[in-house]
Formats: sequence, C-alpha cells, structure tokens
Amino acid sequence: MQVILDSSFAHPGLAPIRGGKKGEFRDWTNMSDIHANLSDIQSNLSDIQANLSDIQANLSDIQSNLSDIHANLSDVRANLSDIHANLSDIRANLSDIQANFSDIQSNLSDIQAKRLAI
Repeated sequence: MQVILDSSFAHPGLAPIRGGKKGEFRDWTNMSDIHANLSDIQSNLSDIQANLSDIQANLSDIQSNLSDIHANLSDVRANLSDIHANLSDIRANLSDIQANFSDIQSNLSDIQAKRLAI
C-alpha cells in the first residue's frame, strides 16, 4: 500500500481519505485498486456478453434442430400412415389368396371325384 503524507506528518487516518488539506492522510492505493477492479468488472462483463452471444447462437441452433425434428416427425407420421394402408392392402390380398386357395382345393376335389367316377 502506498501512503503519501504531507510535510506536516499528521497522524494517518484522522481525516477523510479524499482530503486535500495539509496534514491529511491520503491512500492512493485504494483508487488504483478501484480502477483495477473496474477493469476486471469490465472484462467480466465482456466475457458475459460473449457467453450470452454464444448461448443465443446455441438456442438458435436448438430451435432449428427442433424444427427439423418436427418436420421429421411429420414425415414419420406420413410413413406410418402409408405402412398402415399397405398392411390393410396386404390383409385384403391375403384374404383373396385364401379364398382362391379354397377355390383351388374345391376344384381339385371336384376333379378327383370326376376321375374316380370315370
């Protein structure tokens, strides 16, 4: 700590720190500490501002990703709907195949019966 006394060498600390009268104690170190602290605060505020900009960019990216996810989910829903329709078609086709198979079996039975009758 740097202490400056006037020529009268008055007892330190008896007068206000920012005094200017003869014999007053003046602590100039505190002022330089204040300037250093203000500089640190300004640097910290700059860092905070940069971090906030990064956060804002990240939030923008997240919003974009959420929009993409939403679009993808819409595509998935549409695909699931198509799959459901295709499964319904497959079920209908299987029913037709089963009916055709029954007809074929019936026709084979008729043919066998006619062969035995001959």
